[in-house]
Amino acid sequence: MTGDWLALAMERVQAAKREVRLTLPPGQHSVFWTTLLERARLIPNRLTFHILLPENPSDNDGLGPALDALPDLDLTRHVVSLSAGKPFPFFVLLTDRDAAMVTVGDAYNGDDITIVQTTDDVQYVADFVDSFDRRFADGVSEPDLFAWRDWLQVFPKRKEARSALSMLERGRKKLERTTRKTLGTLPRRRFWIIKPGAAAWGMEEKDGLPFEFWLKHFSMHLGWPGMAEFFHNNPNLPHGKLRAALKRGRINITDITRMRATAHSFLNTMHERDRVIAMDGWTSKQKMRVQIYAWGKVSGNADLVKAQWPLARPMQWRELDLRIPVRIVRECTGLKSATFPIHQVQSDAFRALMAATESRAANASAPQLSLTLDLFANKDNQV
Repeated sequence: MTGDWLALAMERVQAAKREVRLTLPPGQHSVFWTTLLERARLIPNRLTFHILLPENPSDNDGLGPALDALPDLDLTRHVVSLSAGKPFPFFVLLTDRDAAMVTVGDAYNGDDITIVQTTDDVQYVADFVDSFDRRFADGVSEPDLFAWRDWLQVFPKRKEARSALSMLERGRKKLERTTRKTLGTLPRRRFWIIKPGAAAWGMEEKDGLPFEFWLKHFSMHLGWPGMAEFFHNNPNLPHGKLRAALKRGRINITDITRMRATAHSFLNTMHERDRVIAMDGWTSKQKMRVQIYAWGKVSGNADLVKAQWPLARPMQWRELDLRIPVRIVRECTGLKSATFPIHQVQSDAFRALMAATESRAANASAPQLSLTLDLFANKDNQV
């Protein structure tokens, strides 16, 4: 029954054209998520995955593998939307608004499983969709998976948790309040354009770190070798103190305001799980195409490393190495020009730029590369 259940679930996902709603599957979660990641890269349609996690993560022993896999799913060309809400007492898989799959019991125990599948009962599917959407909307949207996973590991040791667990139903309510309070303090995901070129950082440097260095070391680097330690130790960056430090170090900065704003974004505003596109900037009168190097996800905090540009953040990159018309870049981002090293953009603008870039990458790819690039191309929205 295990293979049949898993095959049926993957069949439903691969048949979806727009969106997939699902809760955590029963039993061995890691098998489901590993298979889903493998299949997701081969799905021809760009899907939005709405995933409902349990409101209280400490109630679910199998949550860890799912939390580990979800960021990887979000790195594919699909979109992942998360919420932590009141869980269903069974596994629910909804594809578009046409099909529902419900599993009761452990999917990996053939003696204890019931599968309810509907493909033509429109009202039945609609009821499930409405119920799922209500719980999704009532939950805590976009929980930070990395912070949540770390919190999950220490949560049982917290005094509030020990006290709450000893109070049964009253304790459960307290756990829910604690969960919501903790998740509510986590930073929202942000979207960034970052320029690897040395000339953008407001200093007189002959050579910066090439983007190949970023790829090789799974990192993203900030300039100013003589000031990296100062910035790392002074995240608030008071203007007077910064000016005095530059004078003491005899460091020639052409634009202190730009330097301070850039460092503040890199150190204080950017967070783990933020999405980044590494690309060249463009001016208001530019007609040349814009170089796009890669898409990436921030995977850690800023730290000092041994490099020409010492201030760095760990990254997960997916290389593109593509040039696209500046007109498309402006239309997607809404920015007539972008000359600062770091620009924060809205999620819609970021996704529009991603879709346009991936489509062009797919159209321009050589035959031997088309399969790989098609995994990320939005065939319904060619540019």
